[in-house]
Amino acid sequence: MRFSLVNATLEAPLTIGDGIALTHCELSGATGLDHLRVTGVDPMWPVFRHRRVIAEELRLWQARRRPPDTPGPHAPNPHQLESVYRQLRAALEATRAAPAAADFYYGEMEMRRLSCRPRQFDTILLMTYKVISGYGLRAYRAIAAYLVLLLVITVLLRYRTDWFVADRAAAAGSAGLAFDQFWDVFAIAARASVNFLTAVTTGLTAAGTVLFIVLRLAGPATIALAVLALRARVHR
Repeated sequence: MRFSLVNATLEAPLTIGDGIALTHCELSGATGLDHLRVTGVDPMWPVFRHRRVIAEELRLWQARRRPPDTPGPHAPNPHQLESVYRQLRAALEATRAAPAAADFYYGEMEMRRLSCRPRQFDTILLMTYKVISGYGLRAYRAIAAYLVLLLVITVLLRYRTDWFVADRAAAAGSAGLAFDQFWDVFAIAARASVNFLTAVTTGLTAAGTVLFIVLRLAGPATIALAVLALRARVHR
């Protein structure tokens, strides 16, 4: 069974049971979608890049990939789709359908990013949030961001040591570590990244102090995003 809820207004719960396919169901402009109650085993939401989406998002991406002045269906408004995703997420959270709700939260954030003006601060912030952790839903991205951060800091400390370190022995913090060994420097950076509440390492230049402060802020932040994403992944 196929149906459309374009510009519809739901004022009472609407149950989506078995046999109702939402693959082609369009929802733009609808209100009250938080009243939807999905009880079917699989309402067959469209799938895009391994996540559940609504049909209008597929049309949006197709329109954005189409060359300018090429005939085709009109692209949906991302701001409208953001509202649709927000309502659907609330509906799915009400029925404890956590995996689908997480996918729709991702869609909500994607539409919010697309509805912002290019080069606007919110666009940059949301893009960074997406790349680093997939809006708090992709643990592998947060872990990769943490490892990239450590590697960048390690390369800077290993090959531009004099820029950041004034006293190598004091900055190393251990007799077994030295700044002329790559993996020793990696260990120094990794140790500093999780010592959020301790004093900044001694023996650093002004640039080194700033670098370690950035490391101590960004390191725990990416770890926290990874934990948040893992929790969202296993939550039911």
